Amino acid sequence: MLTYLLWFAIVSLTLCVVGLTSYLLFLAAVYYAKDERPPYYYPPETSFAVIIPAHNEGAHLSQTIGSLTSCLYPEELLSIFVIADNCTDNTSEVAVTCGADCLVREEPTLRGKNNALRWGLERIDLEKFDAVAIIDADTTVEPNFLEALNDYFCAGHRAVQVPYRIRGEENTPFGILQEVGNTAENLLFYGGRRKLGISTFLRGNGMGFSRELLEEFPFNERSVVEDLEYTARLLDSGEKIEFAIETGVVAATPPDLASSFSQRIRWASGTFGVCFKYIPKFLWKGVFRKRRDLLEASLGFLTLSRPLLLYLSLILLFSALLLLPAALSLPFLVLNLLSIFLLISYFLLAIPFEKEKKKALRSFLMAPFFGFYLGIVQLLALVGFNKGRWVRTARE
Repeated sequence: MLTYLLWFAIVSLTLCVVGLTSYLLFLAAVYYAKDERPPYYYPPETSFAVIIPAHNEGAHLSQTIGSLTSCLYPEELLSIFVIADNCTDNTSEVAVTCGADCLVREEPTLRGKNNALRWGLERIDLEKFDAVAIIDADTTVEPNFLEALNDYFCAGHRAVQVPYRIRGEENTPFGILQEVGNTAENLLFYGGRRKLGISTFLRGNGMGFSRELLEEFPFNERSVVEDLEYTARLLDSGEKIEFAIETGVVAATPPDLASSFSQRIRWASGTFGVCFKYIPKFLWKGVFRKRRDLLEASLGFLTLSRPLLLYLSLILLFSALLLLPAALSLPFLVLNLLSIFLLISYFLLAIPFEKEKKKALRSFLMAPFFGFYLGIVQLLALVGFNKGRWVRTARE
């Protein structure tokens, strides 16, 4: 009996992984094949409160605020709020010098972006504004950032996410691989979803919300991945999050893999927690309440961890060889090899959008080492290593 259950598990998981990797490639194909919809054009009329949570970000903050004030948007419709969250540097002084309103928060037992955002939103008079935008303190926005958000809000949308790009070590193989992965995320995954007309997911940086949405669904997320948890809550309620591909934000990445280790574990741990909480709920509602949008969201959530899909494929491949009877081992060996091929193809399809395509292609020689690093991160996150612990990520 135990043997048959093991066979069933291997077969079922293999089919699931093949389906998920096929879905990723399907989204990439949609992005390549389907025409982009016409952009919105509206005169600037949305008044924005841009909120910047910051913990010891004095070195980057002036550049962030400067990129906002340089936007092609009427200054009377823009107010900038910096939440100086348990800072020990000159973050608050830089904020005030650059013309932002600064809210100083000193709650050392409740650290982290989720707590800072919740605290700040409770203290800003949102009645004075039409919409709220949230960016990180190490971020620069593109000149049309506010203009693009205004277009979406004027068109009637209530939640918007812009492409979240990274800036890092472009001359190192690992840095290039991160850039390729980020391009795949923005264009193939979220861009494909946009062209299909389905909701995107919030990414924590470059988010915009109408005041009415925040009044209806107050931001009170407790997870370390507050963006994904808020995404799940909005999707569950039937809200659609638009992807404003016309603009973007650019944030600094940690200078090396060691510096990004705690950040990646925090993200992975939080992502697993939100997925375990909401995917069963979404699947139940999708099947029994005919919420096809939630069935699709479940697929999207299940594909958020590409390294996990790769490692599952490898584990299932060897399991098929060692544990399945000969009549089953060959077809399921082929299926797991297909999953690995689809994942590799998905990332390779992002290379044509890179500036230095040959360098990006050569960087794939280091992909096995980068994949091993990400696999360790996923494993530690799954077993609860540093769960819920917030540590500021080192940046250049």
